[in-house]
Amino acid sequence: MRNLWTVLVVAVLLYSASPSRCDAATSVAPHTPGSNTTYSWTRRDLNAARKTEKPIILYIYDHEEKNNTFARQVERQLFPAEEVKKAFADFVYVMVRKDDKGWPIEILAKSDRGAALFVMTCDCTPVGSWARAGGSAPTLKQVAAAAEAAKAGNQAALDKMKRVPPKEFKQPEITRKVPVDKEEEKAPVQAPITIPGLNNEGAEKTGATKKTEPAKTVPVLTDE
Repeated sequence: MRNLWTVLVVAVLLYSASPSRCDAATSVAPHTPGSNTTYSWTRRDLNAARKTEKPIILYIYDHEEKNNTFARQVERQLFPAEEVKKAFADFVYVMVRKDDKGWPIEILAKSDRGAALFVMTCDCTPVGSWARAGGSAPTLKQVAAAAEAAKAGNQAALDKMKRVPPKEFKQPEITRKVPVDKEEEKAPVQAPITIPGLNNEGAEKTGATKKTEPAKTVPVLTDE
């Protein structure tokens, strides 16, 4: 009887420690970056975002990163939080991929291999930003504090834009330098071969002209 209990205990321990059960308990559901629907996301570029005259939430994600931990944490945990939704009220919501053409490259590059979150005033000046490739998302208090700062400074930013309108943003064109091949060596042009006396070439050089002798008359013999 004791042996039977021993066998049962060992079987239960082995079953609870089986890899399949561990994987099921610790596995995380796959997440597609950019799939969050908590807010009315738009794809406004920098110029269009400024024209709204409202504080801006800019979220950039790396769509090529397969295990995007930062994007999963921001989109699944941060954005749906009631504290964050309340702080983000009356903002303009912009979500773009890292290869977007409507924002400066130095901003888009922050999302490489992860994601980036910017809280901005209406002139697109960041008052809070977080970008960590594979790192953890910001806390709710950090995001809420940045949102309040953006709201507080938005009017001053708007007044400044009206006094001094910012230049329209244009993504600089990337010019690729094409290596210039060396000019092919041209074969030297060979001077035409001339033979003195042929077609008066020699005469042209000396200024002489070739005399043409008159045709000789051959007497015709008759039977007279």
